[in-house]
Amino acid sequence: MSRNDPRKYPLTLPHIKGPRLIDLGLTIVYAFYNNEEKRLAIQWHAWKSYPESILEKLHVVLVDDGSKVPLNIPKPHPLDLSIYRIKEDIKWNTPGALNLGVLQAPTDWVLTLDSDCILDCDAITRLMTDLSPVQNSVYYFERTRRIYQDKVVYRRYHPCASLMYKATFQKIGGFDEDFVGARSGGYAVWDRDFEDRITKTPDKFHRTSIMNVDITEFMPDVTGGTVQPKDVQDKFDINLALMRDKGLGRKPRNRKLLNFKWEKHDLR
Repeated sequence: MSRNDPRKYPLTLPHIKGPRLIDLGLTIVYAFYNNEEKRLAIQWHAWKSYPESILEKLHVVLVDDGSKVPLNIPKPHPLDLSIYRIKEDIKWNTPGALNLGVLQAPTDWVLTLDSDCILDCDAITRLMTDLSPVQNSVYYFERTRRIYQDKVVYRRYHPCASLMYKATFQKIGGFDEDFVGARSGGYAVWDRDFEDRITKTPDKFHRTSIMNVDITEFMPDVTGGTVQPKDVQDKFDINLALMRDKGLGRKPRNRKLLNFKWEKHDLR
């Protein structure tokens, strides 16, 4: 069996009695930055494929992360949608943008995704109709399907794709905004830092795996995005060191969220 064969992973969801996600409602939060129309078009195509029973229980929050050219939002909208705009262009502010989206979500259950990731119709239907989530768990999708122009590759989980109860997210402390570019190396790791803190809070929350729902991630050769600059690995290493220092108590944890000005965008 090849390394990328999805059959190598068990296809099971946690079986817990209780209200299903479709009964509770779900908000998906995305952060966008500068001219990401191709990524937004991919999202739109996925949303339009969802059945009405899913759309009735689904809300999407888009956060424009200080774009020089604001997102062009097509109409009509295929689902319940809110847009927030950060009024400052802060480098690598994805954790701040997602903090804003999660805190403004109208439902108690929230899913964060990268702007190049989707849940296709089968995945969102499985997730919302099969999963009975519990408030003391943060859920991660243990398989990601990467779409290139000429191939599909399966990889392990995507650390940014996390499903959680909003109050649990707040008790964990949200995404630490010390990991944005103005304060650190600027690239990634903030999601891994959040994951690392899940089981270390006084509440002793759980990290729970979802095994039969795939995240689909579209790679830059499909979305038209650009490859990250050569210094990305250096920045990544800086944030890994910052995560380690915070975990060991050598640097303080930043508990202040939304360190920027923002506004809600009127869609009318």
